[in-house]
Amino acid sequence: ESLALQTTRRFVRGDGTEFWGQVAVRQFQPALDRVRGIVGVVTDISAEIEIHDYELFRRRTLELLARNTALPEILEAIVRGVEGLRPQALCSILIVQGDGKHLAQGVAPSLPADYNAAIEGLEIGPYVGWCGAAAYSGERVVAQDLQTHGNWAAYRELAARAGLGACWSQPLLGRDGATLGTIAIYHRTPQAPLEKD
Repeated sequence: ESLALQTTRRFVRGDGTEFWGQVAVRQFQPALDRVRGIVGVVTDISAEIEIHDYELFRRRTLELLARNTALPEILEAIVRGVEGLRPQALCSILIVQGDGKHLAQGVAPSLPADYNAAIEGLEIGPYVGWCGAAAYSGERVVAQDLQTHGNWAAYRELAARAGLGACWSQPLLGRDGATLGTIAIYHRTPQAPLEKD
């Protein structure tokens, strides 16, 4: 028995979900003169890959903070990092404006420009979309379906034009508990967040 191949790559299960697998292929050679077959084993290593990728993202973000990198660059790195960890997700960060009553665009490079323009200056309030409500309450707001969630009544057409189906928003809090902004994760289809999200 000799190792013919070992590699790591993404696979798709029968239900359509993807996973990282480590592939080991060995020749099966009971006689010395010829190969009688090949044995292949795929081991799901998704959890290990996700932990590694998350730690790499965390380390890069902390390095930016330690180097006193400009805030826009840090926000961009966070948004791109989240989207790298969850390729099916679109991410945005909004920041609280000086008046403390509205949210301004921080960074949202993967969302459509007209969508970003429409939410610029979003009011902070209990029933104002996803981010406005999260900033108001200081708690995560989950909209599993943007076409049916009550906070989205005024934004349904906007979300549909942008091709957005779900959103959850988390307030970003300062040391004193004050809301500094929000980070939002969008999906193209209605869905609930998973524990890893």
